Amino acid sequence: MNVSQGHDSGTWVSHQLNADKPREQKKQSRQASFWRTWPLLWVIATWVAIAFALFITVGLLIWWFFINDPQTPGAGLFVGEKGADPLKFVQTILAIVGGVGAVGYLVIKYRERSDAESSKADHRLLEAVTQLGSDSPQVRIAGVYALADIADTFQGSYKQRVVDILCGYLRTDRSDGGVQQSDTSSPIRFRDAAVESTVLSVIASHVRKDADSAKSWSECNFDIHGAVIHEHVPFTETIWKGVIQAESIQFLGNAVFTRASFSVGAIFGGASFSGAASFNGALFDGVAVFSEASFGGGADFSGASFGDWAVFRGASFGDWVDFSRVSFGDWTRFDEVAFGAGVSFSEARFGIRAFFSEASFAGEAGFSSVSFGDWAQFNEVSFGGGVDFNKASFADWAFFRGASFGDWVDFSRASFGENAFFAGVTFGCGVNFEGTRYGRGSLLTPIQQEWLRRENAEEQQDVQGEGATSSEPRNEFGVDNAEENDNAGPVADNTPGETGAADEKSTDNN
Repeated sequence: MNVSQGHDSGTWVSHQLNADKPREQKKQSRQASFWRTWPLLWVIATWVAIAFALFITVGLLIWWFFINDPQTPGAGLFVGEKGADPLKFVQTILAIVGGVGAVGYLVIKYRERSDAESSKADHRLLEAVTQLGSDSPQVRIAGVYALADIADTFQGSYKQRVVDILCGYLRTDRSDGGVQQSDTSSPIRFRDAAVESTVLSVIASHVRKDADSAKSWSECNFDIHGAVIHEHVPFTETIWKGVIQAESIQFLGNAVFTRASFSVGAIFGGASFSGAASFNGALFDGVAVFSEASFGGGADFSGASFGDWAVFRGASFGDWVDFSRVSFGDWTRFDEVAFGAGVSFSEARFGIRAFFSEASFAGEAGFSSVSFGDWAQFNEVSFGGGVDFNKASFADWAFFRGASFGDWVDFSRASFGENAFFAGVTFGCGVNFEGTRYGRGSLLTPIQQEWLRRENAEEQQDVQGEGATSSEPRNEFGVDNAEENDNAGPVADNTPGETGAADEKSTDNN
């Protein structure tokens, strides 16, 4: 929909109504009036049958309990001095059946009122969508508020229908079509900015944590894939219990999802964030997909929490990125990600597996006090700036095969599990492995081995200086120093395919 060339109201309105109206309601609109009233006839017939059955049943019960046994309490209503009173008998049964019939009548009237309200809602929906297709931005804004009022008033399925219409509006082409501005001294403002801002504001007010539960849209699914959003996105402290599909969306302004909650899925694959992107403190209980996404401004995910899957594979970050204190779920993928500036993962917690293979870090990378689960993979990673793994912990498998460190790197007081592999790693300016601990199955570089020898020698001197008479000191792996000096290279190799490389490296070192 091109704003400068006007809105094709008829076509757009028809498309939206046909796309968003439930299938059953479409079918009913094409049927004749007889088929619309046929269910009501069945309701009437059902109540007549129920009334007749009650007449027979109640009559038999009265006859059995009261007329057959005049001594039963309450039998005086049906039995007189001369015996059973047929008139009282019939009056009582008719009163009971009449009550049931009254209930049936109320049900029928409720059905008629419900149909009338549904027809009224559809009519109002048509008028609101027609307003949304107007050439006038003021009329379109009125249409947005009219749609929100319909969802708030009639609720139920109308919530999702209104959400689908508003999301469909955001997905349409609302560009200016290359219209020239006479006054070039001021920047050109997006012509549909006021309407777009209204749509975003209305959505935000209905999905915030403090929204009225009866009027909340948090349960709805939001499909805004491919949309171009020019205005600021104000989704702070919002709740998304449905799926938010935002593949290939373009955020030209700031996108703020601070402390937002995504229960099912947040799909931002291929999205473009030109301004600042804020997801700090956000909660991703379901799948979070940012693969191939592009972050031109700063990105803040600090304090966020991810569920089972967090996928950033192939994403690119042009400015500073903050993943500090983030809690990642079982699977985390940052492989092939390009970090253009600095990035911080300080105090982050990774679940079972974390992949950073073939990622590139142009600026400084902070991994201090990070906790990795069973599998951390940094194969073929390129670090252009300084790297800080101070006090980082690796529970088990850690892979740095072919990684390159262009500037300083700090692994001081880091701890590795049973298996750490640094085959083919290259270091740049300076390294620090002070107090680093490795498992028995680790494969280390000559630089790391030299650090170990130095620390073992210093430990031995300290022991001798204290007058210790104990046996030869042992290193972190439980291997005698004399034995280690005779077998410089891998600490212990228990991984298939690594033995040959380990022996070759040991030979080169000696």
